[in-house]
Amino acid sequence: MAGELLNKVGESGWRVVSEVTAMGAGVFAYASSTQTISVLMTANESKYPVFEAKLTIGSQAPTKNVTVDLYIRPQADILLPAPNPNGTYEPFQLGSFVLDDVADSTYYLFQLPNLDNLGTFYLKSNESETALVGKLSIRMQTLAAAE
Repeated sequence: MAGELLNKVGESGWRVVSEVTAMGAGVFAYASSTQTISVLMTANESKYPVFEAKLTIGSQAPTKNVTVDLYIRPQADILLPAPNPNGTYEPFQLGSFVLDDVADSTYYLFQLPNLDNLGTFYLKSNESETALVGKLSIRMQTLAAAE
């Protein structure tokens, strides 16, 4: 129907931000300094207002209902970038992946705000028993007029 808005997923699809080798308990894992939204996506897509995140956990079975938190470190001002999240300093949390006790699983977060397409991603595992191995991917999403 004309004038109707529909969800549109970016043409680049899922792009890998980082393959995190080990996320220790309560420690921030720096996903990547080079794999920002503006680098991974087309120029048009990097301006989309929201994105989705996908976390794939490797062969370890996490503890059920434990979370892995997703953060962004803004780079809006390249001369004075925001401090890294660390210890108890946890600004700009985008969401939490709630894990099941199944190895080789994939988890999603939807409708995350594109706060800064130059920002860098961090993951923080709240798993206390196992250092998790994971892969973080993102894809952009916007609204488009129905054709």
